[in-house]
Amino acid sequence: MTEQKLFAYLNIDHPMVAWEVAIGRLQSVGEITGERFGVSLWTYSMLQSYVQAKLPKRFANELRLEYVRMRSHAHRVSRLHGLYFFKSKEDALFASGYWGMPERRQYISAVQFFPSALTEVDSEWITFNLGSNDDSAWMDSYWSGATAGVRPLTEILATGQGIVLNKELRIQAYKRIYYLWPTATPLLAAVCCAFDRCKLNDLAVVKPGLVSKGDTIQGNYYIYMKQFDEHQSEIVAAMEDCQKAGDCPPVVM
Repeated sequence: MTEQKLFAYLNIDHPMVAWEVAIGRLQSVGEITGERFGVSLWTYSMLQSYVQAKLPKRFANELRLEYVRMRSHAHRVSRLHGLYFFKSKEDALFASGYWGMPERRQYISAVQFFPSALTEVDSEWITFNLGSNDDSAWMDSYWSGATAGVRPLTEILATGQGIVLNKELRIQAYKRIYYLWPTATPLLAAVCCAFDRCKLNDLAVVKPGLVSKGDTIQGNYYIYMKQFDEHQSEIVAAMEDCQKAGDCPPVVM
């Protein structure tokens, strides 16, 4: 599929989102390695918020949505593994006001995206039904791409890789990691340089994981280090090139 310019809300208040945004990378689960371990950062943080707000119905319905997709709409992009975009900045701005979250506007970024698959759906089905006790008929409508009301609020679920184009947001994200986890900055700076110079896209990528244990679901974050171990000479060269050009992000030693 051809390259597209899409728009995303990137909540860098979330440290793991800040990590990826600082690097300038957006990537769906398993895009490079093919390993479908874990879920997307967007899905994981959303499920976290449902737990924290004590909204078990919304949590359960997210999992039911995936079941319905796998059963009847397997060709559509999974909400668990895909990335979430808007078609335009205007759509993103409208959604932030419509959903009562105007603070999101400062975290909207254009993304240069290279999709492997795209699915367009009307988010109004989610807005009005995710927390309900109704049957799953609406879920089929959501996955089929039907319009929920008079005016659809289109969301794009995507697999593929993207580059965050909002440079100021990337700088803010790096600063957040710098102050939260200063000892992580040597690793983050190396990844930023290698992603920019060598396009090592899977380098130290954040992978949130969900594991079923008995009647509970437990989650945690992992950082995938295999590519880091396999490409040390390229990473060192990228760091040296960044330092010579004065482009190396600050680190705490």
